[in-house]
Amino acid sequence: MGLIIGVLFVATIIYISISIFQKENRKKQDLAFKKIQNILSRFSINGTYYRTFEDIERANKLQKGETLYLIPEPNNEYDKNAIKVLTKDSVHIGYIPKELCRLFNNILEGKISEIYVVDIRFGKDAPYIYARANMPQDFLE
Repeated sequence: MGLIIGVLFVATIIYISISIFQKENRKKQDLAFKKIQNILSRFSINGTYYRTFEDIERANKLQKGETLYLIPEPNNEYDKNAIKVLTKDSVHIGYIPKELCRLFNNILEGKISEIYVVDIRFGKDAPYIYARANMPQDFLE
């Protein structure tokens, strides 16, 4: 009888420990999710200034809410993690900022292939484009 009570006690302690660990882990995941959501809610598209005249002209015609498409560029001579940004008519208007490429490539693992224009500020030579990405529903699964 004492052995059964001892085994039940140990099993209960293990169960409680696992539950606490899972709750702590979930809190950490939720915090990470919120941080990533915040980062993805507004970021700039880089390199538009260096695009061709035609590309810049197309970038100047972007509309808020317009969908842009992400294409990994692993053969990019400057950054193997580069992700180029294209319009719906396949015009290359820039790149995801270098510091976000790891997030898009490794953490999100290709789950985001579209972003949306949230703001455009017209500069002297090229527009400053700001976009957002929606977190995938299955991100934490």
